[in-house]
Amino acid sequence: MRNIVFYIKKISKLGKVQKLIIILLLVMLCWSFFTLSSLRCIKDINKYFNKVNKANYVVFIAAADECSLQFGYFAKSFSKLGFKSDLHGKFQWGFIGIIDGGQVVYEDLQDAPLTYKYIVNKSSFNIVSEGWGKGNKALIKNSNDYNYSLNRRGLNIVVYDKRVKQVIDSVVFDTYAYPIECTRGQNNMFILILTTMCIAFLLCINKDYCCIKQLRKIFKEYLIEVPFLLISFVFILYILKNVFLLMQLFHFDILIVTITVVLHIIGTVYLFYRDSKRKDILISLIICYIVIIGAAFISAGLYDFSWDGQAYHQEAVIALRDGWNPFYERKPNIVYEHNVFLFPHFFEIYASIISSIFGTIEAGKSLHLVFIITLFLYSIKIVNRYQKNLIVILCLSFSIIANPVVLAQMFTYYIDGTMGIVLILQIFALMDFELEKKYKYLFLVVALSVFMINLKFTGFICWCPIIGYILINIVHKRLKNALVLITTGIIVLLVAVLFLGYNPYMKNFLDKGNFLYPLYGKDNIAAEMFKGEIFYSKQGFCKTLFLLERGTLPFSSSKLGFKNESAGFDMRIGGFGVFFIEICIFALGAFVLTLFIDKKKAYKEIIVPIVSLTICSLFVPHNWWARYIPYFWYVPCLLFIPINLERLRIIMIVAVTAVTVYINSISFTVEAIIEGLNYKKECIKFFSEIQKSEAKNIIIVIHNNCFIPSIKDKMLRLHVNKNTEFTLQKNPSMYLAPGRLWIIKGWYEQV
Repeated sequence: MRNIVFYIKKISKLGKVQKLIIILLLVMLCWSFFTLSSLRCIKDINKYFNKVNKANYVVFIAAADECSLQFGYFAKSFSKLGFKSDLHGKFQWGFIGIIDGGQVVYEDLQDAPLTYKYIVNKSSFNIVSEGWGKGNKALIKNSNDYNYSLNRRGLNIVVYDKRVKQVIDSVVFDTYAYPIECTRGQNNMFILILTTMCIAFLLCINKDYCCIKQLRKIFKEYLIEVPFLLISFVFILYILKNVFLLMQLFHFDILIVTITVVLHIIGTVYLFYRDSKRKDILISLIICYIVIIGAAFISAGLYDFSWDGQAYHQEAVIALRDGWNPFYERKPNIVYEHNVFLFPHFFEIYASIISSIFGTIEAGKSLHLVFIITLFLYSIKIVNRYQKNLIVILCLSFSIIANPVVLAQMFTYYIDGTMGIVLILQIFALMDFELEKKYKYLFLVVALSVFMINLKFTGFICWCPIIGYILINIVHKRLKNALVLITTGIIVLLVAVLFLGYNPYMKNFLDKGNFLYPLYGKDNIAAEMFKGEIFYSKQGFCKTLFLLERGTLPFSSSKLGFKNESAGFDMRIGGFGVFFIEICIFALGAFVLTLFIDKKKAYKEIIVPIVSLTICSLFVPHNWWARYIPYFWYVPCLLFIPINLERLRIIMIVAVTAVTVYINSISFTVEAIIEGLNYKKECIKFFSEIQKSEAKNIIIVIHNNCFIPSIKDKMLRLHVNKNTEFTLQKNPSMYLAPGRLWIIKGWYEQV
C-alpha cells in the first residue's frame, strides 16, 4: 500500500505532458492485455484446433505452397473439427475449410487453385488457396479487399468472433516443416513488456530531477558530435577503400581500417574541433567506435533472411571481399551479374570491409544500425532547438527513427531504409549550415550526398534539398551562401560520379551511353520488373500508400484487428503501417494549431525540408512501394518538430501520436528481430545436421544458384567440413530443410 501511495505522489509531481503520456500508455497496456487472448498464446496446432471449436467463432483455413507433409501429427484434432478431407499424400494441393459455430460449412481439397466466398454478419470473405506451382498463395480477404491471412507456407488460419464482429487472430502453421512452426503477424507480449518499461521510465524522471540535468549534460558534452564522427568515419573508410582498389591493392582491409582511424582522429581533433575540450572529443570518439563495433557484433548475431539480401547483395559483398575490382573488372563471376556490376556499390564496399574484419557476411549489414543511431542522436540535436521538455524531445526523436521501412530492413542487406535515413541526415546538415554557417556541415552534406548517389540510382534526389536551399538563399539575396551550395553540389557530382561511382555510372555511360542503365532509358528492365504492379500505379500514390483502397476510414476501430501485412523486408503497398494515415492527420492537426498560435514563424526553417521530401516522394518512379520512398515517413515527423506546446490540445495530439507511432511501428521491429534470430537458429540446426553426417560428400538442394555464395559463407562460419555440391533438383531421399530456411530445400548424401 505504501508503494502505491509513493507512486501516486510521484505521478502528481509530473508535468502535464508526462501525465498524459502515462494515461495513454496505461490505456495501451489494457489494450495489450485485451488483445493477448488465450487463443493468441497457443503455438501447438492440436491445441489450437481444440480451442477454436466454439459457437461464436468462424474459422477460415486456406493452404499455401504445401500443407500435407506433417498431417499425421494433427490428423486426429483436424478430424475432430469435423473435416472429412484426408491431407495425407496430397503434396502441394490446395485446401479451403470453413467452420461456423463449431460446424464445418465448407471444405474442398484439390490439386488445383481453389476459391470460395462466405458471408458472415453481412460481411463477405473471399478465400483463395493455391499450392506450389499453381499460384502458391493463401488469401482470406474481407469485402474491402483486406487480406487477413499471413499468406505463408502451410495452413493459414483466420478466426472471426461473431460477438465482437472482428477478426481476433491470424496465424499460419507451417505443416511442411518439422517440427510444425507457428507464426503470427504481431507479438503483443513484446508490446506489453515494452509499454510497462515506458511507464516505469516516465515514473522515474521529472524535469526537476537530477537525472534529466545529467542526461542533458551528457548529450551536450559527449553525444552531440557523435553523428558527425560516425558519418566522417564511414566516409573516410569508403574513400580509402576506393583508393586501394584504384591502386589494385587487395586484402588490406585491416590496414585500411587502421589508416581510417588515424586520419579520423587527426582530422577530428585538428581540423574541426581545434577549440573544443580534448577530453570531450576523446570520449565522443570512443563512443563513435563503440557504436561501429557494437553494431557489427549485433548484426552478426541476426542473420539476413531476405531474398535480395542473400542473393545479389551478399554476392557483391563476397565478390568484393574476395578480390573483385569494380574499377578494372566490369563483371564479377556471379549469378546476378546485372544487379551487381550495373548498380552502385557503396553499401557493399563498406560491408565487404566489415565482414572481412569480423569474419562473417552478417556483420557487413551493420551500417543500418550505425545510421539509425546517427539519426537518433542528430534528431535530438535538431528537436532540441524547438522543444525544451526532454520527454517530448525523446518521443519525437524516437518517432523519426521509427520508420517502418528502416526497422523492417535493419537486419537485412536491403538498402531502401538506409537511403531514407541518409536523405534526412543530409537535410539536417543543410539546416545546420543555414543556421550556423560552419563548413563541417558542408562536409556532411558532401559525404551524405555521395553515399546516396552510390547507394541507389534514385540517390540523385540528394540534389532536391540542395537546390531548395540554393533558391531560398537567392530569394533572400544571400548570394554568397548560394554560391557555396552550388560549389558543394559540383563537388558532390565530381566525387560521387567520376571517382567513387566510376563503376557503374561512367562505365554505363561508356558502354551504353546512359549513366542510369539499366533502370532508365532504352532497354530498361524496370517495365518488366513492375508489370505485375501496374494496377497500383493506376490506383494512385495516396490511395495505395495510405491503404485507402481497403475502404476503411481513418480511426476505424476495426484497424485494431489489422496486422501490418507489409511487415517484412519488402515494403510494398501500405508499407508504412496501418496507422500511417492517422499519424499524418495528427501531424496536420498540430501544424494547423501551431500556425494559428505562432503564425508563420514556427515552420519557417522546415519549409524547404518538407517540400523537398514531398517532391522526392511524388516524383520517384513506382512510389506506391513504400520501400522506394522511405523518406516520406519524415514529412509528418518534421511537422511535429516546431510545434507549440503551450496549449493542452497540442500536448494531447503529441502524446496520442507518440503512442500511435509506437503501435504502428513495433510489429516491424519485432518481426525483424525474431525473424533474424529464428533464421540463424535454423541455419545452425541445418548445417549441424550436415556436419554430423558420416558422408564426406553431400549435395544441397537450393532454390536458386544466386544463394550459393551466401550458403558457402555460412558453412565456413559454422565450420562445416564437407565436400559440397549444389543442385536445383529435388531428391526423394533428401533430408528436408527447416521451413524458415527457405533458400534451401534440403540435402542428401552423395552415393
